[in-house]
Amino acid sequence: MLACKEAARLISTSYHRPLNLGERVALRAHLMMCKACTNFKEQVRLLHDAARRWNAMQTEGPGDLHLSDDARREIKDALADGPPHKKGS
Repeated sequence: MLACKEAARLISTSYHRPLNLGERVALRAHLMMCKACTNFKEQVRLLHDAARRWNAMQTEGPGDLHLSDDARREIKDALADGPPHKKGS
């Protein structure tokens, strides 16, 4: 059975090169039994996706993030009002 440290290394490595069959099988077996490493794998995936999107925005522009003037005004006004208040506060 893989140690969590080795599982984390394989999770990270999988974004740089394909894992071989033995690595994939060992990692899959570990992930079936280890919730912490499963969570780590999901966090790495989210960070990888966010970094990829950020890079695309820097090279290609914001894409569908263009906002109308009204939408920009509403966001600016909402931010100026501060965070929403909780009920009963």
